[in-house]
Amino acid sequence: MCCPVGCGPMLTIPTDTTLLIAPNLFIDVMDPLSITGSIIAVLQLSSKVVEYVTSATGATKERKRLRAEVRACESILQRLKDEADDSEEGEAWSETIRALEDPSAPLGRLRVLFGIVKAKLQPKEGAKKALASLKWPFNEKEMEKIFGAIEREKSLLQLASDNHLGSWCRRSKRVRVRIIGSLKS
Repeated sequence: MCCPVGCGPMLTIPTDTTLLIAPNLFIDVMDPLSITGSIIAVLQLSSKVVEYVTSATGATKERKRLRAEVRACESILQRLKDEADDSEEGEAWSETIRALEDPSAPLGRLRVLFGIVKAKLQPKEGAKKALASLKWPFNEKEMEKIFGAIEREKSLLQLASDNHLGSWCRRSKRVRVRIIGSLKS
């Protein structure tokens, strides 16, 4: 089976509610205390991608752009994580994050995409190492697909963040109106 961006065989990523966050540490993403676990997992994966992109050789323009796109995605993910961590609306954020972490949703798709990119950039061993270090593993068409996929997911994550913030602002306004109304009475 081919990956979502057409750059090779599909990596098998677990789709149950348990995500690997660190070696020997599993969390249940349905647990309200660990609702940001799926975001953390994608952040850790993206960090590895940036590390591998930085150490790769060849295709300087594509490497710089990929690194910039992944870092921009990390920024949005970190903001989402911070908003979820700081939110006093646990259940509302839990629902938002659960919707985003589904395998067919932005966090799930980024997990697959970054996993594929990481696998192709991961340093090789032995004789494969010498050959791999001579050539960037993606062609131009694959890079455009990767950039397009990252951009779509960034937009959707930004929209989720903005939508949640807008919802919070509307609720906050209703509370202010009630407080002002009770003060006038």
